[in-house]
Amino acid sequence: MPSESAIRPNQAPIEVIGLGHGRTGTMSLGAALEILGFAPWYHMITILNGKRAGDYEVWNALGEGTAKPEDLDRILAGQKSVLDYPASLYPKELYEAYPNAKFVLTVRDVEKWIASMKATLVAVNDSIEAMDASKVPREMAATHYWWKTYGPVGTKRGSADLHTAFNRHNDYVKALIPAEQLLVYEVGEGWERLCKFLSVPVPDVPFPHVNDKEEFQQKLASRIELH
Repeated sequence: MPSESAIRPNQAPIEVIGLGHGRTGTMSLGAALEILGFAPWYHMITILNGKRAGDYEVWNALGEGTAKPEDLDRILAGQKSVLDYPASLYPKELYEAYPNAKFVLTVRDVEKWIASMKATLVAVNDSIEAMDASKVPREMAATHYWWKTYGPVGTKRGSADLHTAFNRHNDYVKALIPAEQLLVYEVGEGWERLCKFLSVPVPDVPFPHVNDKEEFQQKLASRIELH
């Protein structure tokens, strides 16, 4: 366990870190965190919408063991929360960089997650792979997170063992993060456990549910066509 230390100069003010993989309700969690006062929140959509493909240089360096917490501070400057890819691929590195944060592992029924993945991220990555490389948006071409999680380059994407990858990741997070700092959570639960964990009042508004399968497909299809 990382020891508590003095705050780094220019340390990003990260309070909540979501370690659930994509298609576990990460955008709904982000919208909920915004209502609860833990915004701005950094998400893969932050990179895509903000044309921040350069952020991947930091994430990739993190995976290679050459990035420092200060590099994370730079790309996460001003953010209170971080979730989804590529952050969820680096539980250990994020825990070491922000040991006093609270961590949320979003989960769902594994078979429903696999169905959602095949209808969204798997399909999108297959489409990108089939495109002329010169026409692939740089921030999309940089999404090497797929292979780190689901198999080596050269593996047919659809053949990745999603069931094993999902359970392996969740087990790793549960073993890594101290129980008092970790909430294992399904967004369908609503506000109560999340608010208790974050020590904030339950808001008098419905829990947000955004970026379902159909919405995801529309957004990504439009984005690819625009390029």
